[in-house]
Amino acid sequence: MKMKNSGFTLKLAISSVSLLVMTYSSISVIMADLIKAFPHVDPTVVQSVLTISALAIVFGTLLTGLTAEIVGKRKLLLLGIALYTLGGIGPLFFSSFASLMVSRAVLGAGIGIMNPIATTLIGDFFQGGADRAQLVGFKSTAGGLGQTIFPIFMGILAVSGWRNVFWVYLFGLLILAVVYFYIPEPPKLQVNGAKAKVKDFYKINFPVIAICLFVFFAFVAHMAIFTNTAIFMVQSGLGDTSSATVAIAVLSAAHMFMSLIFKYSFQIFKRFVGPIGTVMLGAGLLIMANAQSMTAVSIAMICMGIGAGTYIPYAYDLITNLAPNTSRSFSISLMLICLNFGGFLSPFIMTFSASAFGNNTSGFKMLIAAVIFFVLTACTLLYAIRSPKGAAER
Repeated sequence: MKMKNSGFTLKLAISSVSLLVMTYSSISVIMADLIKAFPHVDPTVVQSVLTISALAIVFGTLLTGLTAEIVGKRKLLLLGIALYTLGGIGPLFFSSFASLMVSRAVLGAGIGIMNPIATTLIGDFFQGGADRAQLVGFKSTAGGLGQTIFPIFMGILAVSGWRNVFWVYLFGLLILAVVYFYIPEPPKLQVNGAKAKVKDFYKINFPVIAICLFVFFAFVAHMAIFTNTAIFMVQSGLGDTSSATVAIAVLSAAHMFMSLIFKYSFQIFKRFVGPIGTVMLGAGLLIMANAQSMTAVSIAMICMGIGAGTYIPYAYDLITNLAPNTSRSFSISLMLICLNFGGFLSPFIMTFSASAFGNNTSGFKMLIAAVIFFVLTACTLLYAIRSPKGAAER
């Protein structure tokens, strides 16, 4: 079968996969309905229908890193989307809470498989810095778009019953068709003119380790925005839960916009785009921690959205550029595992750190997060200054 894979079409096809990767959290819109539907289950356990997907993502990502170069990336990508779709619609056909948990785990495993593969394909098919930066931006924008539109459709479907929201996950079939028809298997990697050996697929270098540490601490600080914004606004008298939802929406909009224009940001600022992203997040958190009006909250959210829409694509671009060619899949998988663990551990690390200073307020936690981002700014700025011109731009 002949693949229709012109440059722009291939970019759209790869980006389309990212529409799915953040949608596991979309069922938060029916969390209250789920608690009512399973009165015999502890509410905290019911809420774990979200975290079980996140945990499964880690295992799916690890599996991908170990097998992608051996099994074939296209086959694994198709498998990941198939698991996502089956896990997504599973609750439509099974009524028990246990089956719901299993379905959500299957969905998470599918995301864990397809997300690193989609990222790896960027480096496999596009070697030019501008093309790669554009596609990284498209990928991040698509992820934000999926995270935005899925809850909207779920909210509409929930009117006729909470179980109906899972029909939305049939959208995975469309992405499955796009991948099948428009994304070919990338060529097998060569090492010094010879076919790569299995051991070459798991080699990592110091830049990969550094990037993994970077995203771990970045997401420890990043998740503090989402875990503390609503609490801070209520405690400070700045608004209620609805106001916090609007504030996060402002952040998401700024994030999506910056991801969309990442190619142009990269062309202008080149290797300094990373420090710009982290310093904007640090500044936004600093403003937020001291906000006394909704105007200040809005400014903080815009700053943080700009920062998030810059440093996240930067991290993806950096690892596709600096990881060894033969172990790119494994390196990206490691990065995503560190990213997810950083997000998972964020509340515990923030609480421990704040308690150590005797101030466990949400505002102080955001100050700690700001400090983390300022430290990361110093690290990325040092890298940008010391790296040879073009080393991170090719």
